[in-house]
Amino acid sequence: MKKHGKSPIKYTFYINSNILNKYSTKSGYSAISKFSMLIDNSIPTIAIDVKKLSKIEIDNIKCEKENALYVVEVWNREPSIFSIEDNINPLYVLRLLKDEDDERTEYALEDIENKIIERFEK
Repeated sequence: MKKHGKSPIKYTFYINSNILNKYSTKSGYSAISKFSMLIDNSIPTIAIDVKKLSKIEIDNIKCEKENALYVVEVWNREPSIFSIEDNINPLYVLRLLKDEDDERTEYALEDIENKIIERFEK
């Protein structure tokens, strides 16, 4: 599963407001930190369905990375489906971070994958 699968992310941008929090679900390293021992040291990442955004809204809240409070991933589907405590589904975490070239991330993904497998083996 980690090797195949198309990313649901259409595009990303940065914001310096928490205006999207009511529509969003944690994603990326913000979500992986929920399901593993890996700590999120970056700008928090949130995912939102493209249908919940308008072009005007995006233009009004976008900012440069150095001023950002959040990275926003705009998804082609609803990221909150099967979410766990406002975090994207762990299967999405595996899919989104599968190509990261970081040893700590790889270990965290293996840990998540093993936990999922253990659930099904019971």
